[in-house]
Amino acid sequence: YPYDAKNHVTPEGRMRIGFLSSQTASSPGTFDRKFNSAAAVLKDGTFRFKNLGGLLKFTLTNNNVTKVTLKANDGGTVGGVYYIYFDKDGNIDQSRTTMPGNGKRLTMYLTPSGSSSFSKGDYYFVLTPRTYKGGMTITFTLDDGSSKTASCSEDIVVERSRITYIG
Repeated sequence: YPYDAKNHVTPEGRMRIGFLSSQTASSPGTFDRKFNSAAAVLKDGTFRFKNLGGLLKFTLTNNNVTKVTLKANDGGTVGGVYYIYFDKDGNIDQSRTTMPGNGKRLTMYLTPSGSSSFSKGDYYFVLTPRTYKGGMTITFTLDDGSSKTASCSEDIVVERSRITYIG
C-alpha cells in the first residue's frame, strides 16, 4: 500500500520497492505518501501492515525554502530500488535484500507541491532504513536562488516504520 504497479512481488517471492529521489510535500506535517509504502504480512490470521521506509523529520523555520536536498555523509544510498524478502515473522530478511547497481539514489530532493516555497513547519523525507554513518548533509535552496547547508557528523539511525527527528 499504496498500490504502484512498479512495486510488486516477484515470482521468486521477493518484493520490489522504490524510494525515489524526488519527493514532494504539500504542507507542514506531511510527506510524499506515495513513497511511504507498506506491506501486509499475514500472521495468525491477521494482516499486519508495516511501512518499508523510515521517516526523517526536520523543521523549517522560514517561509523562503524552495527545495531541500539530502545526502548521506558516508556516500551511501538514501533511496533507490530494493528487492526484499520477509521472514516468517514479517521482518525484512536483511541478508537477502539486494539493490541493483542502477537503482541507487545518493541524493534525495524534497520540493513543495501546490506552491513555490514551503511554509514554516515540520517536514519528512521517506528514506532507506539504515544507519547513516557520519551523519547527513542537508542543503536548503532559498527563493532568491541562494542556499544554506546544515550538516551532522554523528551517526543517524533511520528505522523502518519509525520517525527520526533531526531538528
